[in-house]
Amino acid sequence: MFKSKYSKYLLWIGITLIIAGIVSLVVSTSLVGNGTKQPLNILPIALIIAGIALIIWYGKLRGLGEVGFWQRPATISIINSLIATFAFLIVLALINFLTILHPVRIDLTENQLLTLSPASQALVRNLSQPVKVLIFDYKTNPEDKKLLQDYRRYSDKFSYEYVDPDRNITLREKFGVKAAGEVHIEAGDKRQLLTNLSLGKNLSEAEISNGIARILRDRQSVVYFLQGHGEAALENVEGGYSQAVKALQDRGYQVKPLNLATTPQIPESADVIIIAGAKRKFFPPEITALQNYLAQGGSLLLLIDPQTDPGFTPILQEWGIKLDNRLVIDPTEKLVNLDFGPAVPIINTYGTHPIVKDFGNSNSIYPGSRPIETLEAKGVKATSLVVTKPETWAESNLNSEAITFDAKEDISGPLDLAVALTRQSQDNSKKESRLVVFGSSTFASNGWFQQQLNGDIFLNSVDWLA
Repeated sequence: MFKSKYSKYLLWIGITLIIAGIVSLVVSTSLVGNGTKQPLNILPIALIIAGIALIIWYGKLRGLGEVGFWQRPATISIINSLIATFAFLIVLALINFLTILHPVRIDLTENQLLTLSPASQALVRNLSQPVKVLIFDYKTNPEDKKLLQDYRRYSDKFSYEYVDPDRNITLREKFGVKAAGEVHIEAGDKRQLLTNLSLGKNLSEAEISNGIARILRDRQSVVYFLQGHGEAALENVEGGYSQAVKALQDRGYQVKPLNLATTPQIPESADVIIIAGAKRKFFPPEITALQNYLAQGGSLLLLIDPQTDPGFTPILQEWGIKLDNRLVIDPTEKLVNLDFGPAVPIINTYGTHPIVKDFGNSNSIYPGSRPIETLEAKGVKATSLVVTKPETWAESNLNSEAITFDAKEDISGPLDLAVALTRQSQDNSKKESRLVVFGSSTFASNGWFQQQLNGDIFLNSVDWLA
């Protein structure tokens, strides 16, 4: 009676248990984000064993040992179904295994909100030594863990660990943890406090990336912003550079103002000199000081707005740079319904240089830009950084109400808005002098600094110069 009425269910219950066990086993043995494996779960094994047992029981009830059992049409049909089912499961398991070894995530959000910035990707991908982030807390924040997994995805030299400060007293004392919620970073024998996650605060990409850059720096680099000629203020004012200054400090730089009129020589501690938006001419001794600094292997970042002449011609001529006072116009801004205006070029084309090599076709914005032309100069290697679209042009008639391209007066695109240059120093030290020139200072000012990749290209420029 049981054989005829209920035995047919044993086969499908057995197959279902085996499928459930295999799927559960594949999921339970997956790698988690920090590179460790979860302990083996006994439930999947039990499901598979139970399923096999039911199938064997079914076989005995249906005459598994009888002559001709394997030639029956019903038996052949069942075997074919089992083979197809197990083949599908094997393929599914292989796909899952390959996904674990080579994780890939596609970000379909409009502005790539779920993806690390190109600067962070490059930073982690190029790690020279292992870096570890330790979160001393009693619970795991899913958003923080997801962000840390994103970093892990780009390099196996990056790892993270959640540490219960009450249970792991040794690590707590090693890092000098004073309260739960502290996040520390470690590289080699160097350890630093990254942030504190108390009061519901989440980890941010900026904190992690700046912490990585800071702990890997051999010493604290010094960046000087020149002042005294109408340059952008370093304070939190409109058009100021306070956001850029804070980002540099968060990355481990020491930032100082410098007035060459009162300090005629550039300090030996200067790793980078930045001149952002100077409106008045430099004194000749100041220009000479900058020329000598570059000749000795210095690094200079110039951000020069249109319709200004700070008197940099002697420096620029030595490096083969020619500035144009015309204003770059981008008519495509209207096509994408943005309200920036035609004098705000939107860029998604970059050169092949370390500063921009990971930007792909992501956007950056350069309000009020002048084009930059590079000429042949002995010993100088120039590389374009920021390139406008072919539809853009450099407008010469800024007083006209109707802005249209004039082939006789204007320059058609594509145009360079920023270039990076190198040459050997002239003091026999075999050092490399470096110069980066932007045709706009506004792009890195307060408010604009946080637009798209603006902050990234500014910080990358300073990193390369330093």
